[in-house]
Amino acid sequence: MRTRCKETELLPGLDAPELRDILFFALQPPAELFPLIQRIDGYFRREFGLKGALFTPQRLHVSLCGVQPREGVSEALVDIFRRIGDSMAASPFDVVFDRAVSFARNGDKRAFVLRAGGDLVALIEFHHAMDAGMMRAGFHGRSSFLPHMTLLYDGRVVVEHEVETVRWTARDFVLLHSAPKKGQRQESYIERGRWPLKT
Repeated sequence: MRTRCKETELLPGLDAPELRDILFFALQPPAELFPLIQRIDGYFRREFGLKGALFTPQRLHVSLCGVQPREGVSEALVDIFRRIGDSMAASPFDVVFDRAVSFARNGDKRAFVLRAGGDLVALIEFHHAMDAGMMRAGFHGRSSFLPHMTLLYDGRVVVEHEVETVRWTARDFVLLHSAPKKGQRQESYIERGRWPLKT
């Protein structure tokens, strides 16, 4: 089984993952932020000619840690991840993105993402705690983490721009199974667990 933090595949200079099974933890923005995200998307379409399909609200997320098992996602693996989720303890924290930029990668599509102009201390600390939980469960940890939320994929390059601030308070986190199907260009997500963040 190959193990790693899912986020590392989206760092600048690395290829985005091909469509295959991934099991990963994530934060999801509330649905009421989607009109703001659509406005940001519309601006960059008008100004930079982006044509890639904006992710649906159900696909928007901030990746934390996960694995790409060669043999597919088994119930035994899901149970291990659920135990990791059960072990997490953190208070709600703010997620704030105020920049938009294209991430470099090989090939004809680049991730167009929202990211933070400053540090997201609480989010980074939460990721570190989750990474430690992954290592206790026998997975290889990764210390690198670049918080971002992918909006779409497009071949055009957009340098970093300030955008209207996208802010929400993360009150829970989820376990998602990215389960691509033959003939589909985009993955679908199956929720396999959800945990509240408690004060």
